[in-house]
Amino acid sequence: MKKHHTSFVLLTLFFTGLIVYWWADKAEIDEPANAHLVLPGLNKFDAAGIQRVVIERPKGQKIVFQRREPNDWQMKEPVDVAANSAMVTTLVGNLRALRRSSEAGTIEGSDDKFGFAPPAATIRFYGDDPNKPVAELEVGSLVKAFRDQRYVRAVGPNAKGIDVIDSRMVSQTELPPVDWREKNTFDMPTFYVDAITVTGPGRDLRVKRDDAHWAIESPLTAPADDEKVEGLAAELSSLRVAEGEKGFVKDNVSDFAPYGLDKPVMTITLKDRRPSIPLQILEVGKPLADKPELRYARRKDQDDVVLIDAKGIADLGMKPNALRNQKVADVNPGRTTFVTIAAADRTFKLAQTSSEWVVVEPKRGKADPAAVLSFLTRLGQLQTSEFLEPGQILDPRLDPPIYTIKVWQAEPNAKLPAEPPDSPKGKPRVDLRIGRHDAIRKSLFGQLEGD
Repeated sequence: MKKHHTSFVLLTLFFTGLIVYWWADKAEIDEPANAHLVLPGLNKFDAAGIQRVVIERPKGQKIVFQRREPNDWQMKEPVDVAANSAMVTTLVGNLRALRRSSEAGTIEGSDDKFGFAPPAATIRFYGDDPNKPVAELEVGSLVKAFRDQRYVRAVGPNAKGIDVIDSRMVSQTELPPVDWREKNTFDMPTFYVDAITVTGPGRDLRVKRDDAHWAIESPLTAPADDEKVEGLAAELSSLRVAEGEKGFVKDNVSDFAPYGLDKPVMTITLKDRRPSIPLQILEVGKPLADKPELRYARRKDQDDVVLIDAKGIADLGMKPNALRNQKVADVNPGRTTFVTIAAADRTFKLAQTSSEWVVVEPKRGKADPAAVLSFLTRLGQLQTSEFLEPGQILDPRLDPPIYTIKVWQAEPNAKLPAEPPDSPKGKPRVDLRIGRHDAIRKSLFGQLEGD
C-alpha cells in the first residue's frame, strides 16, 4: 500500500509540473535564457530589422544613424555622411546581448545617485515605425568602486529598474560624431572584390575574377597576374581618409570643381561578388598644392569631400601591362564554344556542342576532339618572354598578320548548345594575331586585340 501511495504522489507532482509549465508558457513568462538581459525586447527583435539608431546626449547633442543597405549605415545627424557601419552594427549587437550583473541584481534609487539626472546618453532603436522605438536604454554614471562597470536603465512598460553592466558595452556612446564617420573609402573586404574598373584621362583598366584567377578585360583581354591584382585589391580595400579629422575636408558640397572632382582624374569602381551589394565608386580629384601625394576624393554616393594618400595608386589604369601574367591567353577548353583560325584567304571554324566538336568551315563535319583539345591546351600554355612597344620591332608582320586565332568561351556553368552555330556571338575571349618568326630570338611576334 505504501508503494501505491508513493506512486500516486509522484504522478500528482508530475502532472502538476506539466500544468505549471503550460501556464508559464501561455502567460509568456520570460525564459531563463532572457532573464539576464537588460533589453530582452531588443534581443527578440531581428537585428536586421533595426532601421534607425539614435544616441542623445545632454545639451541637445544627437547622433542619428539610418540603415541604407543590409550591412550599410548612413549618419543622418549632425551631418549626412557615410557612417562606420561596423561600429553601428557592433553597438546593436552589444545591446542585444547586454547582460546585467548577476551580483548586483536590479537596483532601485534616485536618478542623481546613479547618473540619470540627466543620463550620460539615451539610446533608442527603431524598426519600421520611425516614431515608436522597439527598445530604449539610458546610460548612467560609472560605478565608483568598479570603474569597468556602469549603471544603465531600460525604458519602457516592462522596465525593471537600474542595472549594472560592463561599461565597455556602451563606451561608444561617448564618442564624438567624427569618430562614427566611415574612414575607409571602400567598405569591401578584399576577398569579396570581384572586379576592379579604373577610368579617367589616359586611364583604362578592368580586371575581373574568372573562376579562381584574375583576367584583364580592358583595354585588352589577357590573363592577369593573380598576386599583383590581389595586392591591388588589398590596397584599395584599405584606402582610408588621410590626415585624421582634417581629412574630412567639407560636407554637403554642391560645387566639386574647386577640388577637381567635377572632372575626376581617376574613377575607381569595385564590384562585390555578392549580387545584393551595390557597386562602390570612388572619384579622385586634384592634389593639394603643398602635399601632392594627397588628393581630394569622394565616394560617388556621398556629397562630402575627403583627402586620401594616392601615391600608391597614382599610375593606376595607365599601365595595364603592369598587372599582366606572362601567359598570352587564358583558355579553358571545357568552356570554349567557338574557334576561328584565319590564314591568308582561308578560314577554319570550329564549334563545340553539348556532345561533340564540329567543323563549321570550310566543310561541315565532325572534328577530331583529341586534336582540338591539344590545340587549345597548347594555346593556353603560350607564354611571352617580354612585352614590347610596337616601335621597338622592325617589321613584326602584324599588320596584316600572318594568321589570326580567335576563341570564344561561355560563362562558368553555362550550357553548351545542342547544335553548332554558324558564327559566334559576342566578344572573343582570345583575339591573337601572329606575325613573323624571329630566328635569332627563336620566337614568334604576336599581338592581342587592343594591346
